[in-house]
Amino acid sequence: MQLAGESLSSLKLRLVSWNEAANPTRTRVTAVAAYRDGVACGYADGTIWLYDIVMPAATKAATAIDTDRGQNDFELYPKCLLSAHQSSITLIKLAELSSPSPEGYEDTLISVSDDGDIIVWSAVDGRCISRVWTPLPNIRPVSMCLQTMDYQSAAEDLLFITGEGSAAYILSYPSLAVVYEWQLPHAEWITAHAVRKRKDHFRSELLTCTADGVVRIWSYDEFALAQQDVFSRAASPTAQQPRIETIAQSIDKADVSILESIAGSEAELHHSQFNLESQFAALGPDQVISELVINPFNDDEFLAVSPAIVRLFASRNNELHELLRWRPQRATPSSFVGAGFLGKADILFWDMTGTIFSVCTQFSIEGGSAGIHMARGWHSDNAGLFSVATGLCSVPPGTPDSALSRLTGKQNMQTNVLVSYSSSTNAHVLSVVLPVPLSSVSGSANRPHENPEDAKSGHRNWLGRTMPFDLSMLWDRWLQDVKPETPITSALVLCGDRIAIGRGNGAVQIVSRAQLIRDRDAKVNVLDGHNAAITAFYEWQPAVAHKIAHQSERTAERADTAYIAGDQSTHSLLLSASKDLTLRFWDTLSGECLYALPTQSAPVVHMACMLESGKQILWKDSVKHQVLNRLLSSLVLAVASDNSTTLVSVSSFERIHVTAPYHMRPVCLSLCRDSGDLALHYTDGTKRYIPLSHLRGTAGDQMVPDKSERYPEISVNLIRSKPNNSSWLKASVLSQKMPALVLDVDIEQLQATFSRILTEQMTQAQMEQLVQSNPTLQAAVAVLSQLCLWGVSEELDKIKREFGMGMPRPMSLSMSNRQMAVHTLLFPNMNNASASWCMSSLLNSQRMLAVLMLARSILQGNEKKAVQMINFYVGKLPGQIGRQFKPLSLLTLAQYWQSTNGNLQRAARTLMLSAVHGVSEKQRRAELFYWTSMLARCGPKAVDGEDLQALTIVCVVAGDFPALLPLTGRSMVATLLQTQLEAEGVGAQLAAMELLSRGFSTFRAYLDCQAVVQRLVEIMVSITEEAGEGSGGVSYAAVGQAKAALQRISAADADVVGAGLERMLREGSLEEQRRALQAVGVVVQKQAGQLQGRVEGLAEAIVGTLEPKRATARRRLIGAAGVALQGLVRAFSWVSFDAEAQLLAVGGASGRCVVYDVRTATRTAVFDGDGTAPVVAVAIAPAGDYVASFTLAGQLSVWDPQPSALAMFTKALLWSDMQAAAHGSVTPLKTMTIPRGFLGHAEVPASALMRVARLQWTGSKTVLLQIQDASFSLSI
Repeated sequence: MQLAGESLSSLKLRLVSWNEAANPTRTRVTAVAAYRDGVACGYADGTIWLYDIVMPAATKAATAIDTDRGQNDFELYPKCLLSAHQSSITLIKLAELSSPSPEGYEDTLISVSDDGDIIVWSAVDGRCISRVWTPLPNIRPVSMCLQTMDYQSAAEDLLFITGEGSAAYILSYPSLAVVYEWQLPHAEWITAHAVRKRKDHFRSELLTCTADGVVRIWSYDEFALAQQDVFSRAASPTAQQPRIETIAQSIDKADVSILESIAGSEAELHHSQFNLESQFAALGPDQVISELVINPFNDDEFLAVSPAIVRLFASRNNELHELLRWRPQRATPSSFVGAGFLGKADILFWDMTGTIFSVCTQFSIEGGSAGIHMARGWHSDNAGLFSVATGLCSVPPGTPDSALSRLTGKQNMQTNVLVSYSSSTNAHVLSVVLPVPLSSVSGSANRPHENPEDAKSGHRNWLGRTMPFDLSMLWDRWLQDVKPETPITSALVLCGDRIAIGRGNGAVQIVSRAQLIRDRDAKVNVLDGHNAAITAFYEWQPAVAHKIAHQSERTAERADTAYIAGDQSTHSLLLSASKDLTLRFWDTLSGECLYALPTQSAPVVHMACMLESGKQILWKDSVKHQVLNRLLSSLVLAVASDNSTTLVSVSSFERIHVTAPYHMRPVCLSLCRDSGDLALHYTDGTKRYIPLSHLRGTAGDQMVPDKSERYPEISVNLIRSKPNNSSWLKASVLSQKMPALVLDVDIEQLQATFSRILTEQMTQAQMEQLVQSNPTLQAAVAVLSQLCLWGVSEELDKIKREFGMGMPRPMSLSMSNRQMAVHTLLFPNMNNASASWCMSSLLNSQRMLAVLMLARSILQGNEKKAVQMINFYVGKLPGQIGRQFKPLSLLTLAQYWQSTNGNLQRAARTLMLSAVHGVSEKQRRAELFYWTSMLARCGPKAVDGEDLQALTIVCVVAGDFPALLPLTGRSMVATLLQTQLEAEGVGAQLAAMELLSRGFSTFRAYLDCQAVVQRLVEIMVSITEEAGEGSGGVSYAAVGQAKAALQRISAADADVVGAGLERMLREGSLEEQRRALQAVGVVVQKQAGQLQGRVEGLAEAIVGTLEPKRATARRRLIGAAGVALQGLVRAFSWVSFDAEAQLLAVGGASGRCVVYDVRTATRTAVFDGDGTAPVVAVAIAPAGDYVASFTLAGQLSVWDPQPSALAMFTKALLWSDMQAAAHGSVTPLKTMTIPRGFLGHAEVPASALMRVARLQWTGSKTVLLQIQDASFSLSI
């Protein structure tokens, strides 16, 4: 799955500069989960960190925590930071998603925040798969479970979300579409829930526990929920009447109370998808159940966890039975926080102090008796630590390289992993436990301890592997590797080649793009003045040259000083706001602080100007126009974090107006058309006015419009930041919570920028000199250095250094989805040069595309080295890195398969074909199976988006490896291709033509070939006409694609194109005949070989369109027919036309020479010759008196096209009707046989002589035959 909702039509990459503010140990962990390679931790600030469990080097062994259990053999390493949630993470769940890998699945993480926001992430590389567009209303999520649908069903899985509120939500997974909103029929909110599929019922059951301690069992039809037509609450089956359920049983003096009748105890149930089956007062309101866990091995049993007690229940025959219970047995108060099943009879539960309890409900003693045995142990011996977040996950089997496979030594089995985060004032410990079920322990030495306190000495026998990690210590080491800088709190791309950087200590830096990306230790001028973190920047550029008053900071006197804008591309003012509540004006060229102003009571977070640089308003009077432009362009509005505003004037360096704080955010600033004042618009619709009359002065009095004239309509959006579409790089800070600097690089725009500067065949010396003098090229080389791989190939590093590239600074490549406001920041691994290529297939694809595009352009001065560098990344890189290299994402490459950027398209196709051929057959088969399954859901309709990319992948793989695609898949893909070809839209047609022609030999048996050719002809001819009217490059691209498609189809089957055109000419409508004639004229110009086998039939069909009886059709078609016939005559030596006699002579593979009268559209003669050798050249004598023909057998003959009576009678006997009978001489007038030496072997094909054999009449009775350098003449 790709980054959902974001178009990657333009190749963009994100670079991230890390800083010390990214330390996750400063924030409390609120949710944890394990996945195949490590652990996911959700934090209170809404961020999620993915930590991989890795094998450390020998020098890193000291970082592990020493306990009485020994030293850890593994350690954690941060993989990526996921930033999207705006509130604390409350739930994280591991789930599987089908993927085009040989294993067929991919680990995903479902994260839920406190405000109801839900996101599905990939645990492999952290990319966002899907997200709810609007957080769930009326709920604070506290419980989540996933129901997996039948694999044979096309419906998605169901995700249940419950919590504090009046509603529960059911969503589809992984798309996260809200399937059903269930308004609860009771007043209490749900504290815990679980779902189970009863084997003896056709419906599923939902178990819920509310805040009053009541357990309810609801039945529902999961397949009805999964259908799109029942997503509304209106669809509801008949509610069943609640039954009276009682429990008259007590187990081990349990406090399970007998429930009174529930008929009438609840209000009448609303009609819904859920039907109440049973209701039980399990624990009472004083012991709220925080977690319900279904036994996966026996769905009758479930665990109910509350802080003071853990109980095992069984629900049978609408009765609830308490089987077992456990209470805390420690002297110090403790609360249970979670529980789970390790096996059919093995239970694990734990408390907030880090104590883990392992129970076997059926354990055989040596004497054969069965009983209950319990053991207990501590996974962390650090005093004062309390578990904040815990979770037991059943992790699917992984590859031999996965962390769990290395830990357990098992590759094909699911593993239970308990993750616990414990914290105190000075310690943050993340523990990973691989518990062992008690039932698997055998022998007296490993028998569970009857006394729980005795378990301390023998916990290794039952608890399994325990790995505690001190995050504080590990993060200190990570900081040393990454070497973060002072936190960057604000950034802005300035005009020219500069970027303003604001840091946490109040420093302001103006650096070039190349310095920011490449030169970390370069000397940069620091603008000192602020003494607190920078919060916002704004660049002000004057639209016209005018005076700006400089006011001294110490005095209130003004001194008029001329400030000429000069070169607007480099000269501007920079406004910086800081947490010290000041606003400073800087000269971007000199670095001088021109003035400082106090702002509001809170830091400024956003600034905007009424008129952006380069914009002017148009009004009727020129004086009014100039005054209004000067005034509005010099006003900058600063918005503070408390929603107060300050209007400042850049021309006078003073505060014009200040508005008090407000509880709503300002969203717009507009000019009042009646009064000429400014109006602030807030989210609740409130308006605040800022008067401007005192600023207009005398000229302003003249600007007051009359009743018939109003001020122009001007407004500025205060929510969106200042657009900067002209630059290939955008710099910003991710968020104030985690102020990492992100650089968005548009690779296409960057490549286009410096490709206009570089020239072909530039020498290396010229290239180096140009790079040193051009900042844009310096930045481009710096970007390429970041993308390239260093320290793996000495040969490759040498090539890069020769062109000015150097080792990159510690920045990481990351991903983002702007439409869903999701950011995935991959953590840089400075100790492993290849680590960045072992994380994300999607990122590897985009990175490889960028390397190919930039390397080809930057290294064009030395094509040989450019080819070496590209070949390394295309062919050798996976082998250099090893099996951990993430293969390229075919889905990402498929998005650029039809890119309008030629360089990007070529790079994408090169990489995609290389990726397809570079993997194993098992991987190719997995890709085909996955993407074919995706297409099966589309149905016989035109596809777009990800479905079109899936179609591209299937066609490319099946085109080169047709045996891997089953017959049913070929039929489905062929139907989709033909449907796509008929769809509207040039984009869909371009893709269909390309893919269909590429895989034509694979899908031919399932295509209507005649309809395909007819459609290609229609597109080619109709768009050609549109292109002639100035429709632009899109139409010409479609014409070229149609021609190329016809050529590839002809290469696969030479007879298809000609047969299709011939059928259109014979059986088509008048419009279809016209298109076919135009197509013949177009095709024979450059791709005449496509029609070689159908020349005889095409010529006869063309002549047939000129039937005199169809006078109207003849007039409309004669022009196109003439062009088509002229094309045939020029392209094929066995076609000849005499304009004076209006005769057309056609030879061919049949061995006959047919003569047509174009005026009557009939045959006039048929010359059979010997009938065994193809006719490869014909010529008509002047005035049509004679026809000469030359065959592959070497026979040169001259024929009389005017028949005698005997010849007419003989031919009539050979043809069924006189009208169709061909008239001509039965035997040639004269023949001559050319020696075989000039023809070579007898098996020489006609296509070989087509280029060398030519007939020409040199007189009225002499014909000349030329074969290469030899010539022969024959006279009558």
